[in-house]
Amino acid sequence: MYKKRVFILLLICQHLLHAQQPLNLSFETKSLDGLTRPWGWNIYGSTSLESVGMDSTQQLHGKYSLRIEAHPSPSVLSYRFLPFELEKQNVSIKSWMKGGNFKGKISLLLFYYTNQGPSESLRADSLVIESINADWSSHTLQTIIKDAVAGEIEFQIIVEGVGTIWLDHFSLSINGKSKSTLEIAPPF
Repeated sequence: MYKKRVFILLLICQHLLHAQQPLNLSFETKSLDGLTRPWGWNIYGSTSLESVGMDSTQQLHGKYSLRIEAHPSPSVLSYRFLPFELEKQNVSIKSWMKGGNFKGKISLLLFYYTNQGPSESLRADSLVIESINADWSSHTLQTIIKDAVAGEIEFQIIVEGVGTIWLDHFSLSINGKSKSTLEIAPPF
């Protein structure tokens, strides 16, 4: 009897089920590495886990910001999105940054591959920030994802310079609407 009730309840509620990708753009959720790396973010280049960390002393919003001790060679932080809800939409990523004796530049890059005929084609948009203030300042990367995407959409933060920077309260908007999760497939 119990199994029959559960089955009927699942049938009734199946239209409420959605496959979603939770976002950790504001660096609030720790990875399995602990405070050395936020969940969902990957680190490439010269930045080691010792020079990146979640910081509870310099946050703009929430409990943590992401602190980067930059070295002379470029470093890349990467976050990937599943494309279902982003395709053929106006997308913007707003970021907040501040610097402590940082000399250099930061690039925000959003790129993806499209299925164009027999081969894939790269599409990318970027925003280059030439100087970082000592106080928190916002920067927004805006793009239109016009095509069907082959694979994932990747957002990168490329740090070229020396010194300390803090990143916080990144947010993703689709057509002006802020998102904390992304639909990754049509509802069941």
